[in-house]
Amino acid sequence: MMLSHSRKPAVAWSRRKTQLDWLACRNAAYRQLAGVAAVNRIDNPKTAIVAGTGAWGEIHPVYRAYARAVGFHIDACAGGAPEAKGKVEAMVRLSRLRLDPSHRLWDGLGELDAWTEARLDDWAKRAICPATGKSVDESWEDELARLAPLPLCCPSPSTSQ
Repeated sequence: MMLSHSRKPAVAWSRRKTQLDWLACRNAAYRQLAGVAAVNRIDNPKTAIVAGTGAWGEIHPVYRAYARAVGFHIDACAGGAPEAKGKVEAMVRLSRLRLDPSHRLWDGLGELDAWTEARLDDWAKRAICPATGKSVDESWEDELARLAPLPLCCPSPSTSQ
């Protein structure tokens, strides 16, 4: 996940791609970002879009309920339009270059998440946000005031991580 204005990224790992695991990763990302953007642009995974793509796609009922509970609008990317999600695609390339966790064994997802978050925080202090000319970290600090606070009780699916 990446905030559009500041380019602040958040990554949460999971062993599976189930609906519950995906929602748990969303919760973890919102906690890392310390808030929720009003609009969340997503690709079209089956955990979010059950049929079609983009504005005409059918949103998964569980994900729709989750979005309502957390307080954001779902903006699904049009199919076959990678330019519509360029910021995220750039982050995927960054992740592959800087966040390759395959070089060691991990004691669990918690350790992997902590390692990843530390790497991203270090990157955010050095990288320049193209929208502001400040560091990604400084831009995120400015953007925090515009994010909705996390709900007191994030929907918390039960998973066995």
